[in-house]
Amino acid sequence: MVVLVLVGAAYYLGARLGLSLSLVARNVTPLWPPTGIALAAFLVLGRSMWPAVTLAALAVNLPISSGPVPALVTAAGNTLAPLAAAIVLERVGFRRELDRRRDALAIVFLGALASMTISATVGSITLTASKGLHDLAGAWAVWWTGDAMGVLAVTPFLLCLPLFRELEPWPLRRWLEAVLILVLTTVVTSWTTHTDQPLLFLVLPLLGWASWRLQLRGAAPAALIASLIATWSATHGRGPFAGMSLLSQMLTLQAFNATVALMSFFLAALVSERTRLASALMSAARQQLSLEEARARREHTIAETLQRSLLPDRMPIIPGVAVAARYVPATADLHVGGDWYDVIQLRDGQIALVIGDVAGHGLQAAAAMAQLRMAVRAYAVHDPSPTTVMTGLHDLVNDLPMAELVTLLYVLYDPDTGSLRFSNAGHPPALLIDNGNTRYLEGGLAPPLGVLAQWQYTEATHHLPPGATLLLYTDGLIERRTRSIQEGLDQLETEATTHPDLETLCDHLLSTLLDNEVADDIALIALRPQT
Repeated sequence: MVVLVLVGAAYYLGARLGLSLSLVARNVTPLWPPTGIALAAFLVLGRSMWPAVTLAALAVNLPISSGPVPALVTAAGNTLAPLAAAIVLERVGFRRELDRRRDALAIVFLGALASMTISATVGSITLTASKGLHDLAGAWAVWWTGDAMGVLAVTPFLLCLPLFRELEPWPLRRWLEAVLILVLTTVVTSWTTHTDQPLLFLVLPLLGWASWRLQLRGAAPAALIASLIATWSATHGRGPFAGMSLLSQMLTLQAFNATVALMSFFLAALVSERTRLASALMSAARQQLSLEEARARREHTIAETLQRSLLPDRMPIIPGVAVAARYVPATADLHVGGDWYDVIQLRDGQIALVIGDVAGHGLQAAAAMAQLRMAVRAYAVHDPSPTTVMTGLHDLVNDLPMAELVTLLYVLYDPDTGSLRFSNAGHPPALLIDNGNTRYLEGGLAPPLGVLAQWQYTEATHHLPPGATLLLYTDGLIERRTRSIQEGLDQLETEATTHPDLETLCDHLLSTLLDNEVADDIALIALRPQT
């Protein structure tokens, strides 16, 4: 009941304001705020508000009508038009937030221009019949203009008020911008409606500014101000409305009001749609990114587990030979690389050292590494010759669907003679440390595995004296984005001094050569014959 009373009171007060601008028989006005109030009430509070609208309309029309019957008929028309507008808008899925272009078009063409023909027709016919007027067309035009004006200006303004509570609050600078827009709109509209020059179009950029920056919460008040000032000018025959007939004044005013409403609310809805779409895309992107991160973490865990399971869990105990190794996974991202190493004890006492790097990351690189490690063991057991092993691996990489680039260094060491035989497929060279002297072992070079369809592999030989250290490593130890590989090789050669044991040597190299963030996996093997 309280809500009905409040709606009725708002309707009545709006009617008294509109009647102050009457042009025909003191009860037909080009601005009829009650229509906008009634439509807003129906849209927000429901159609059950019709008794309040009808009774308030009857209270307004009784003193200005020729009798109770014309007043009752007019009140019925005043109720039926906004009620029909509410029904039509609900049927087309209208949203009171006016945040879609279809909503802006619906309230202008269906809610205002079309539905208000009902009240204009009922009211103008009743008025001319009861008071004996002869200008039915003029009365109809003014009535239609006033009711449509109430919908175009007042309804969006009332619908925007709850948005200040429902939507994100404006910061202070946005409030200052809103005040500036409303002040400029008032000044420019007042000036253009008091000059004889046809300059009303100058108001449109300000309305566009309000719609673009503030959406409905700024567009509706600005449109209401512009329409109120233009209506006052039309009722007093000022500015661009001077010298026109009543029908021409109303058609011009209605064209201006419709343009103001359509542009303001359509642009505001367009910006709201784009903002909502951008927000939805951002939310979807964040959700997709979260899924991708979760998937990457799972893949990282699986790949790291697979990779560590394939690396030797401990170095073999070889009489007369010390061996140490390290593996450091990358920490710069969630990817696991394809760096790997192996130490293979052969039946004739020889030792095969293997270190390789499968380009790429993740499960694919780890799976390729697993295939290569098993293949090296199989080839080495059958024939440990470096050229034989490399040729077999080359054919394997070419035959398998392995898109990754593979570098590999294979060294065959004979503890009895101290001889080294090795072949290098695009891998960083092994480093020999002997009595404080260091040198890189060259020779036996070949392109990375699988790069060329055919390649004749060769091997190089060298002698490893007792007490000397042979160091095999992957490029993660020496390569950085901020320096050349040669600088990394030089630093490794400088830091790789003789240490009492290989474990200390490996720890020293990792502590001095690595950054806080490891950009690439690192594998490292050190072998030293005992003196």
